Amino acid sequence: MKRTHSLGIAAATFAGALVVAGCGGASSGSGSGTYDAASTSVVNSSDHQGGTLVYEMSSDFDSMDPGNTYYAYSQNFTRLFATPLLTFDSVTPGQTVPKIVPDLATDLGTPSDNLTTWTYHIRQGLKFSNGEPITAKDVKYAVARSNFAPDVLNKGPVYFQKYLTNPNNYPGPYKDPNLDDFKGITTPDDYTVVFHLQAPFAEFDDIVIMETPPVPPDADTGPNGGVNYEYHYVSSGPYMLQSYDPGKQAVLVKNPNWTQAGSPQAKQLADKIIFRPNVTQSTIDSDLLNGSAQVDLAGTGVSSDARARILSTPTLKTHADDPLSGFEWYAGINSTIIPNVHCRKAIEYAVDKTTVQDAYGGAVGGSIATDFLPPWIDSNTTNTYPNGPDNTGDLNAAKNELAQCGSPAGFTTSLAFRSDRPKEKDAAVAVQAALARVGIQTNLFGYPSQDLPTVLGAPASVHQNHLGIMLSGWQADFPTGYGFLFATTDPQAITQSGNYNFEEETNPAVTALFNKVVGLSAIPDRAAVYRQIDDAVMQDATIIPLINSKSLIYRPDNLTNVHIQYGYGMYDYTQLGLK
Repeated sequence: MKRTHSLGIAAATFAGALVVAGCGGASSGSGSGTYDAASTSVVNSSDHQGGTLVYEMSSDFDSMDPGNTYYAYSQNFTRLFATPLLTFDSVTPGQTVPKIVPDLATDLGTPSDNLTTWTYHIRQGLKFSNGEPITAKDVKYAVARSNFAPDVLNKGPVYFQKYLTNPNNYPGPYKDPNLDDFKGITTPDDYTVVFHLQAPFAEFDDIVIMETPPVPPDADTGPNGGVNYEYHYVSSGPYMLQSYDPGKQAVLVKNPNWTQAGSPQAKQLADKIIFRPNVTQSTIDSDLLNGSAQVDLAGTGVSSDARARILSTPTLKTHADDPLSGFEWYAGINSTIIPNVHCRKAIEYAVDKTTVQDAYGGAVGGSIATDFLPPWIDSNTTNTYPNGPDNTGDLNAAKNELAQCGSPAGFTTSLAFRSDRPKEKDAAVAVQAALARVGIQTNLFGYPSQDLPTVLGAPASVHQNHLGIMLSGWQADFPTGYGFLFATTDPQAITQSGNYNFEEETNPAVTALFNKVVGLSAIPDRAAVYRQIDDAVMQDATIIPLINSKSLIYRPDNLTNVHIQYGYGMYDYTQLGLK
């Protein structure tokens, strides 16, 4: 059967009306002189080609290999040189619940009646940047390397590893170079990719937006080649990597073998794209305001000083956008480091969410969250741990929980945060001060963003550094309850490297619910189960929901085709050009 793809559960409740006003160029869009215009429309619509587009960021990529990355900004940016089977709709602005559309594939997947086999056909006649043809086997190899070589590539999601029919001890493509033993995908011809699943999975189309850009096996030879492939990635998108010096600069230039028909969701406008990592946030803000850079690649918004200046200066404010980013800022409480649920509940009650909100910019930075599922994915809208009428904390409830956990005077743990993210650092200080009010002492533990997969993502590291509380942010891998909850809360998602269930949620009831939901075809039925999962996790007190994020983003006047891609919660990097 062929299904009509539906993305959200009941998520469009906050969607703004789509506003499109003509301003010249090949398509319509609004001009640059309206605050928050890019949240609902295209700003500075233009087909003009040429120029050098500059991105900056306060950290570096976790990896520029699309098969070995998990940050939203990485997945957004790598679409410039890596074309997945399916992707988020990039040509229709204002979709707060983004539609998934074909990219390398000719259509959405065709599932079997029992949802255990999914078939995709890829576009014919396409070439890599090296001139070699793109075939179905290149997609099969890409999935094999990204999910079945954890000793080499361990930073990305593992949905395929979990759901594809494959031996548990499959050694991976570096030990099985011809993929003779890789049974999870078959390629009956050069343009057909068939995924074989262990169990029904109704949302499989959502998974193939990740880790399916084709990779030619002969360009990725052996474990050493695999780990270094990001430095010479063979492009299937509009740009190709000319050079990448980690920590210093990456340069992308036009892929001469790319065609618009080959990846219809992308544009090829700028002659060159330069990425500068490890730039201080204050410098990034200054460069955006003076036009020497066009995009803060992280997409999480300007610093507090720049925010105040932009909002108080009308000529600057008209170049700013404040969309719902799709992120939720939260803290994980590790159940191994803090095993007593009452101790964890004490933390939940004691946190002052208003000071955390202030760290992220006040109301401009987002609303206070009360449960883990965000409002754009049919949130429970419950409040398991009320923090008092003013959200500054319920200290009496916290002290009561401390008494029940046998530590009435409090206890000591470590609080992890990304040291190159000023707003997250300020949030850590705010949490530290709030918890100290009831005797919970925290040692601040900062680390660089690109090390998250090996610091928080390795349980051994979490245990060694006694990281009881870990600040982070999360955006749905795809905009459904499964896409938001699986990697962060399912016990089955815990891995020894590249783990995103930081809190080590191990409740078997959560696993049972995840195993149930994947076979349900009806969206309302799945929504009900996702709310049960959210309730179970909150009762375990392993997640502290903090802020439903908004991001004040600045767009220089010379940036064209600007609109928010709600699949990633930032500007759509596949569309941008220059005047």
